[in-house]
Amino acid sequence: MTQNTVVTKQGTRQKCKRIRSVIPDAVRNQASQMICAYIQEWPEFQQFDRILTYLPMRSEVDLTTLMDQYPGKKWAVPRILPAGKMQFHRYDPQKLILHAFGMLEPDPGCPLVIPLSLIH
Repeated sequence: MTQNTVVTKQGTRQKCKRIRSVIPDAVRNQASQMICAYIQEWPEFQQFDRILTYLPMRSEVDLTTLMDQYPGKKWAVPRILPAGKMQFHRYDPQKLILHAFGMLEPDPGCPLVIPLSLIH
């Protein structure tokens, strides 16, 4: 990644955080529910049983309702490693820990999920 890309990415993240931070919680929660309802209608969502996603941090869209409504799907969420690397682990709402950045992430003991794109 070039230095210019890093600067642009950081600036975009900061701008998005500022915009999201002024959205009232009730509006953000309603938007999250609407996004979850929209995703449920996607043919791809209905077709696939393995889904990589994220756990929300601060003002991000919260998809955990969707994850709770479809426990039969194999959800995988990232765990942050040193140097900004990620590993995906099986989602288990009972085995989440708080990361130093303030978001929940899977306990390192949760089963590791290797995206197929990494093994083909």
